[in-house]
Amino acid sequence: MSKKILFFFSLCFSSILSAQQIPNGGFENWTPGFSYDDPTSWASLNALTILGVPISVSKSTQSHSGSFSAKVETIAADLEGTGEPSPNPGVLFIGSLDVFAQSFVNGMPFTAKPDSLVGWVKYSPVNGDTAAVVAQLTKWNSTSMMQDMIGIGLHVTLSSSAFSRFSVPIQYILEDAPDTLVVNIISSLGNSQVGSAIWVDDLSLIYNNQIQVNELAPISSFDIFPNPVNEELSIKSKITDRLEIYSSTGKLIDSFEINPETISKFDVKLLSNGLYFIKSTSAEIKRFVVQH
Repeated sequence: MSKKILFFFSLCFSSILSAQQIPNGGFENWTPGFSYDDPTSWASLNALTILGVPISVSKSTQSHSGSFSAKVETIAADLEGTGEPSPNPGVLFIGSLDVFAQSFVNGMPFTAKPDSLVGWVKYSPVNGDTAAVVAQLTKWNSTSMMQDMIGIGLHVTLSSSAFSRFSVPIQYILEDAPDTLVVNIISSLGNSQVGSAIWVDDLSLIYNNQIQVNELAPISSFDIFPNPVNEELSIKSKITDRLEIYSSTGKLIDSFEINPETISKFDVKLLSNGLYFIKSTSAEIKRFVVQH
């Protein structure tokens, strides 16, 4: 075999290695649990059904392509042991959750740097709820003993009666190569409403500036900076508003009033490194990263 052919194959092989993809992004393959199915390579709160928690992720025949999609739904469950069920967003993530072994893995080994996250979703919200699909690229920091945020791609969806395609850029914060890909599908982002459901299909990553769907950014009523943030997040609003801050799993962290043309400060020193969302009363959502 000539050196030119060997060089050609080495280039092809390198491209295949670098173009890592979301596993089972079409949700065609499902793995049975005790009383539920989860998409192969993915996990959810379904593992908690042995504790009486309702199923929040299911195999749906409503799909964009193929036979199935993943339906993720907000449920009422007593996850905090208070004795009273409360709304909890359904969460589907790449990884595993084993209640018996008490093991939890959120993410998969990943070293590439894609340009965009794309997929097909439809959403049936309750009382103006919102849902999200989030991709995070992280890298282990042996000094801080935490995962550093390398890049983020976020799609927030409102009501959609039919599958529609989305494409969002991966915004890179650090130049380092990642070691982990985390993808979360969240049925409620904010004031969780039982029954809100998102169907997701054909998730994939785009490389090398391939054709994407452009999304128009709405006129913003508030700005946040710096991002990433280490100590204090500055917030400047054009109107009097009430803002709510949520974790990447949809848990409400804080809420507060903000006045126009003034800069308010939100202390993030006690928050763990990661992705957070800030939501206005008009359902405008911005994301920020805490990076200590």
